Amino acid sequence: MPEMNFTLRVPGSTSNLGPGFDVLGLALQKYLTLTVRGPVDELRLSLAGEGSDSLPADATNLVVRSYHEGCSAAGCRPIALELRIENDIPVARGLGSSGAARIAGLLLAQRLCGHDRLPDARLLTLAASAEGHSENVTASLTGGFSASVLREQTVVYAHLSFPQQLRAVALIPDFAVETDKARRLLPASLPFEQVVENLQFLGLFIAGMQQADWHALAAGSDDHVHQPWRKTLIPGYDAITLAARRAGAHSTFISGSGSTIIALADKKTAAIADAMAAAAQPYGYGFRCEILAVDHDGAQFL
Repeated sequence: MPEMNFTLRVPGSTSNLGPGFDVLGLALQKYLTLTVRGPVDELRLSLAGEGSDSLPADATNLVVRSYHEGCSAAGCRPIALELRIENDIPVARGLGSSGAARIAGLLLAQRLCGHDRLPDARLLTLAASAEGHSENVTASLTGGFSASVLREQTVVYAHLSFPQQLRAVALIPDFAVETDKARRLLPASLPFEQVVENLQFLGLFIAGMQQADWHALAAGSDDHVHQPWRKTLIPGYDAITLAARRAGAHSTFISGSGSTIIALADKKTAAIADAMAAAAQPYGYGFRCEILAVDHDGAQFL
């Protein structure tokens, strides 16, 4: 029976980034860290950090479930392990906590079963199929800024350049938004003109990123597909994003399905965070602001 003694770190992510619904993902320096020891007689699981008081510390934990699913897909038998999960990624805030957990569990299965039995492409497809979309898990596995699609049971992705001077100013509310609820708000169809304009936004957004063209980035940050409905779940969204842009942000958007709001900026990040906080204050909920850098490494065995 193989020994399993290592530490694995998986970044969280922001996704959609305005017009890139279910397409764009960006890995952030917020991490799920998994420490593994084994084999042992039976599963031992301890949790620390975000979600440690609400997530299950047993075999129903998403990391453990994903580990078993990965072993099943690879055709090998899982072994009992001692696991410690230290999570820095806020749960149900649109920062990729579930995607990171799935990637961690599947990489654990890959480590046990062998890369040849569970190659990265298969692992990524399993994670994306379970999530129902590919952008968060692609960012968590591969790092950086990427566009991806889950098509015909395969994830196809490409990395995009991200201006190194940009930071993500995140206003993280103290209330959760469940992805399923946020998706149920979305319309079944959209007018043709809005679809075309959203494609125009997306093209400008990506071009702005590639060329560090802040005017194009700002012009491409609008969206017709998901944000007009999802922002109703975040009190003060319009006021907070307006304050961020007035303070110097180039782009503002809902992170994933929310509740986190992201502002991208190359300078004045502290002032932007202060402006977002001041705008959110009258709406009566708790929050914190963080200035986050991009993770370019993806999931790493330490």
